[in-house]
Amino acid sequence: MTDNLLSQGEGKDRPPFEFGDREYRPSSGYHWKVRLDGLQTLADKDRLIQVGNWLKYKRFLSDFGLVEINNIWTDTVPSTFRLEKIFAVQTPAKLVARCLLYGYRPRGLGL
Repeated sequence: MTDNLLSQGEGKDRPPFEFGDREYRPSSGYHWKVRLDGLQTLADKDRLIQVGNWLKYKRFLSDFGLVEINNIWTDTVPSTFRLEKIFAVQTPAKLVARCLLYGYRPRGLGL
């Protein structure tokens, strides 16, 4: 994914930054989010990309502290052919029971 390198508001100055074969400068009313040396560091790390007439910052999933979802309850989905449905949209009983148990906090156990 790409992200913007500009912030709204007039900075002290809007110095140009050379990347590839072009010179980029924030338009009126905007300024760089980082100093020129920061832009150069991003360029050196191959984190800049030209998108149309704009210079953008490359973001990766590894930039964020994400964890894999590992609590998918595949055991709560019964076969749709095995159980008789009473309602057009019906939540499986095992799923409802598990949700209720997760919300249950017995008194006196310090939980």
